[in-house]
Amino acid sequence: MSLKEITIKSSRIFSDDGFRFGPFFLKEFFFLCLYTFGNYSYALSLGKISSSAALTIRSFEVSIVYIFGRIVLKDKFNIFKTIAVFLAMIGVISIALDKEFAANIIGFLLVLMSCLSDSTYKVTFKLISGEQASLGEGMLFLSGMALVNLPLNLIPTSILVYFGYDIWQWDSVPWGNFLNFVFLTFVFNIATIFGVAALGPLSIVIGVLCGIPISIFIDVILRGRHLTVTFVIGAVSLITSAILANFHQQLGYLFKGDKSGNEQNI
Repeated sequence: MSLKEITIKSSRIFSDDGFRFGPFFLKEFFFLCLYTFGNYSYALSLGKISSSAALTIRSFEVSIVYIFGRIVLKDKFNIFKTIAVFLAMIGVISIALDKEFAANIIGFLLVLMSCLSDSTYKVTFKLISGEQASLGEGMLFLSGMALVNLPLNLIPTSILVYFGYDIWQWDSVPWGNFLNFVFLTFVFNIATIFGVAALGPLSIVIGVLCGIPISIFIDVILRGRHLTVTFVIGAVSLITSAILANFHQQLGYLFKGDKSGNEQNI
């Protein structure tokens, strides 16, 4: 199969009628806005609250994805996921009341906005990609988003530099960190796109669980922060929420003990 044939086949992710510029640009621009807003909000929040608080609040995304999945993807009702939503709400409220790790309400709200944006990104991509996206579709989607992103960043930056409102010094750019960030972002986006298409948006957010203990350890040991009761309650509630949401099938089998008889309710 030639490159042209692969591209034509993969373009069905933009339109059932093949590649058309209108649907391509609108979809890529929509996802680019969600991606940029989510990452920018999260980056701004790190300047106002601790990284462990921000990452812990991010696990609230599990519950948002479940709610969106019920509304948009028509996912079936699940008791474990529903309990997870309430636990996540308790966790978010507890961390919002904490004065040690999340003392700034603006930073707290920025993380919540990031969760909302990323959840919309994942659920909407699952909606347009269907049951499973191919390698070509995923690569074409990411390439298209980068192509749309290039002029949207290049044009205003060039104007600011040309009129002297911004200064660009090549020698001052930390190229090592920059290239490392680009590579890790590329790997993350590839894993997210295919993970959402293959497993569903809810399963992807489990990665946040791996970073929470590490982030808390860094804040407590290296940055001298002290664990508070409200933060511990919030963190435990959010982590438990994420576990219930991601391992609902295994928990259903464990509690009822009959795999064949429970598939319709789990």
